[in-house]
Amino acid sequence: MQTVILGSRRFDCLPALLDGDPGGTPVVYVPTAADVLDDQAYVQDEMHHLAGMGFQVTVLPLAGASRERVAAQLGQAGLVFVTGGNAFHLLHHAMLSGFTGLVPPLVRSGALVYVGMSAGAHLATPDLLPCVSEDTRWKAPELATTTAMELVSFSVLAHYGDPERAERHRQLLAAPLPRLIVPVTDGQLIVVRGSRRSVIPAVR
Repeated sequence: MQTVILGSRRFDCLPALLDGDPGGTPVVYVPTAADVLDDQAYVQDEMHHLAGMGFQVTVLPLAGASRERVAAQLGQAGLVFVTGGNAFHLLHHAMLSGFTGLVPPLVRSGALVYVGMSAGAHLATPDLLPCVSEDTRWKAPELATTTAMELVSFSVLAHYGDPERAERHRQLLAAPLPRLIVPVTDGQLIVVRGSRRSVIPAVR
């Protein structure tokens, strides 16, 4: 059964959402969305947090990665964790590396759990738009499409409740929308198992 876990920032309850011991779950961590950010400290923080939970973490930077390397690492993993940053940069390199083609069948078969934070959550949706602001699209000038992996049928409104994003979020939710949008705060996770979806606290 497909398992997709999407959030904005916190993922403290992740081990409780999985079957089995975290120590037996190899995790592939994808930091690519952070490549174009000035402050990337959260990447190390997240990897340390995952390791502290007991996961075996290996890193998979998608920029410059071959499809063969991506396939090999995903084939050895039980969970892929895609962090936040610039969603357009992430999508560009996810497409070039073959990640966007390799991940969906693994997730849908139940062989791989997908966890995405912020930009990583957007990558799991049908399209980065309308939830990702196009103000940062210039970071990926060669990106020709915003179509994402469609692991889920809805869009994610990450960082919902952030005062700095409140006005844009209000306008977005008030406008005609191409599909369902599910808001998620920094302290929540969207958990999709098969056709069932729930929004839960990220900290328990």
